[in-house]
Amino acid sequence: VHLLFLVGVTVFSATIGMCYYIGKSSQIFYNHEYKKTVKKIESNARLEPKSYLGKYIKKCQKFVACDEKSYPTIYFLKGCVAFIPGVILGTLPILPYSFAMLGVTLIRLPINTYVMMKILSFTVVLKWDIKLLSIITLPFIQLLFPVAILISSMIWSLFYFTFQTSKSIFEGKIPFAKWYLRLKKDLERYYKAHQNFIDEHCNNY
Repeated sequence: VHLLFLVGVTVFSATIGMCYYIGKSSQIFYNHEYKKTVKKIESNARLEPKSYLGKYIKKCQKFVACDEKSYPTIYFLKGCVAFIPGVILGTLPILPYSFAMLGVTLIRLPINTYVMMKILSFTVVLKWDIKLLSIITLPFIQLLFPVAILISSMIWSLFYFTFQTSKSIFEGKIPFAKWYLRLKKDLERYYKAHQNFIDEHCNNY
């Protein structure tokens, strides 16, 4: 952060600052303000309180004594710096996470399809034409479900892992410390949701 600040000040001084002082020098020669300029130089050399350098030194002393006003700027720059490697590293677990969720879906797909087929075949709630249409379309719907899970998992993991990795870098922690815990927690929760769907909802029929 301090290095970026130093680079910014150097670039600003070498461009805008140089143009400003070229203009001021031209003004001095044009208006013949030599005595006034010499007095300003002497005032700055003595670091008088009303001189430019005197005011700047006073501000620096206040900043060293209490730099709380710079915290928002420092945190903002730190967040920007942490975001770049956070995005790069955060993309690494996207594919493993998404394919793991897809694997759970494919493992549970046969039993889910069988149970739903059984319910549609023996239910008395639906009329025969709607029942027949549901039985025909169910396999296609079940085949689209893994694709939807894969896409949604990739989108969710992209936002989560890039944000979490950037946050860990910002806080000075290991970037990939929570990757495995998140993967394990979500897989267990997702697999449990499949089981509960069969046990709590489908078995009632």
